[in-house]
Amino acid sequence: LLIAQDGTVVDIAYGDSTLASYNVEAWVGSKWRDTVTVESTEKVDSLLADIKTASATRRRQVNHPGPAASMPDLPVDYRLVAVEGLDCWVALGDDLRKIASIQNQLLNAQLELEREYRKIRDAETRYRTIFQKLGQPILIVDGTDRKIVDANLAASRTLLRDSDSSWSEARSRFAQAGSNLVNGGAFSRSTRSRTASRSSSPE
Repeated sequence: LLIAQDGTVVDIAYGDSTLASYNVEAWVGSKWRDTVTVESTEKVDSLLADIKTASATRRRQVNHPGPAASMPDLPVDYRLVAVEGLDCWVALGDDLRKIASIQNQLLNAQLELEREYRKIRDAETRYRTIFQKLGQPILIVDGTDRKIVDANLAASRTLLRDSDSSWSEARSRFAQAGSNLVNGGAFSRSTRSRTASRSSSPE
């Protein structure tokens, strides 16, 4: 862009023909700050202020609004340069649409991962609720080291010898008995025997 000292767009040149869909030619004759989105006007004002005390400014990303609601904004990285012998400033811009597209893809991927994580977390919550409410005693055994890694409330009630025992004590008993449970079923048989004797004893 060629920018007059009052901030007016004097001329424009571009190499990507797709930019024509943003009606960039209509910017000529308008104030540069009027061609960008509201949140980018301060950046344009800063570029115009900085160029008055330097031969070139640092880069700033500004967004030009799409001419239609269905079109995304046009992100451009501008650097304003003063050219000796030219009474206008040159705004050198880099089209950031490809970078913005990649950023949007990454954002969408992150949102999708978060949605999947919430689904997994909800499923795990439902599983834990059902697991603990089942009336049938259930033990979960690690297939590698054959240790009992979890048990539902029904299992803890069945295996605890007295109601005052703590859950940590129960887990300790489960761990000690795990090898017998998976290897020979001795623990399972003793548990059934103890449970049967309890059920047959008079109240």
